[in-house]
Amino acid sequence: MFIDIAKLFEKDMNLTLDLYKRFDDQWGSYDQDTDTWNGMLNSTLMGHADMIVASLTLNAKRAEYIHYLPSMAFEVYTVVIKNPDAEDLSWVTFLNQFDYELWLVMLLTSTTMGMALWLASELTNQTRNNGETESWWKVIQRFFGLIWLSLSTNFGGTISLKGNGFANVKILVFSCMLVGSFLFMAYRSSMTAILAVKRIKIPFDSLEGILLTDYK
Repeated sequence: MFIDIAKLFEKDMNLTLDLYKRFDDQWGSYDQDTDTWNGMLNSTLMGHADMIVASLTLNAKRAEYIHYLPSMAFEVYTVVIKNPDAEDLSWVTFLNQFDYELWLVMLLTSTTMGMALWLASELTNQTRNNGETESWWKVIQRFFGLIWLSLSTNFGGTISLKGNGFANVKILVFSCMLVGSFLFMAYRSSMTAILAVKRIKIPFDSLEGILLTDYK
């Protein structure tokens, strides 16, 4: 492309261009110790060339010494490797759909909501039983059961409203199910997207990673 542009200059401006390769095979790096450039910039600054006809990356330091024409093209560099034919499988795939911070928040929120449901349930039961206390085993069983039900709402579980006469209990149950339905839909959508498409395990994910692997 750049040779074609040079030929257009030569034709339209009635010029005779002499194209040659840089002497040191360098692009153009600045040496702070000697305050000099190498490569194509050195050839231009020393008067050996009038213009650079090549793909030369624009940066602030080079722009202090030479004038750039407006960008005419953009290049993308990629590394092409053979198909590793190894599917990216992991035992923690089901956990990777959410960040660990979100899992912790869900656990703490479900525990708090379960404790609130337990307290509201205890007030309801004491009112119905005229202040009579139940055995500690039933209280503990109901406590962990409500925490589990609160946590299960995040994954499509439901809580029965039977026997809950107080409005505050119903509001807490409705809040658990509403928040849990949104989280469950987000989790299910993410899992469907992950499991529906085959994911290839790449041996490296950066240029530095090539040096750290024995990929051949």
